[in-house]
Amino acid sequence: MSGSPDLAAALLSWAERSDKHVRAAVRLLVNHGHWVQCPEFTAAAIEFTGDRRLAFIDWDRAMVALQGGVAVGTGSERAILRLAVAIGSDTFEFDRLDDVNRGHVLNAVMTALGGT
Repeated sequence: MSGSPDLAAALLSWAERSDKHVRAAVRLLVNHGHWVQCPEFTAAAIEFTGDRRLAFIDWDRAMVALQGGVAVGTGSERAILRLAVAIGSDTFEFDRLDDVNRGHVLNAVMTALGGT
């Protein structure tokens, strides 16, 4: 399967029906663009439903594709995919954080990205 506007739309349709962490991860990948345009990645980790209106990402297969060298990209592109997989598979359990701890996480991420 190759990347296309139809793929992006199908992924976003699936994401809108999913939990917040899935929506965030899919939006990151669609907005970034590389991975939904990478035929090796889409073949390895993305499936369409029978009617092709929805497409979903198998987060485990996405990580296997990345670690196995099937999903090829620059260091920055690979970092985006690693982050999207971690968010999409709910590694961080963001929904368990209260407002105070969400603030701490936001501050930590901003600091890691070079903010103050």
